[in-house]
Amino acid sequence: MPGIGGPRFRLITGRATADDPAIAARLALGREALDVLEAHLASRDWLVGAAPSIADLSVYAYAHLAEDAGISLEPYPAFRAWVARIEALPGFVNDLAPYPANARPGAGRSIYDPAP
Repeated sequence: MPGIGGPRFRLITGRATADDPAIAARLALGREALDVLEAHLASRDWLVGAAPSIADLSVYAYAHLAEDAGISLEPYPAFRAWVARIEALPGFVNDLAPYPANARPGAGRSIYDPAP
């Protein structure tokens, strides 16, 4: 979900702003993906077959975070219902950890950066 995950990271960590043209383009891609998911989920409970699958869990990972990237989920009722079904699965754990402070620009150093 490059139209959600990438912009979310950059916006939350202060690496970009919502008015950045590259972010706007990525968010448009995210909305297109949500449009496809909405249409697909309008007539079924799960992405593939009659039960949850790895496809559902994989797409859920970033798609459910669209609001963190500034994409409203209001226009996507079937998608929101699907998110609720995923989160109601037995054993579901919301263990999403926020980005740590060292994810912000200049707050840390990558092991791949040359030493100063």
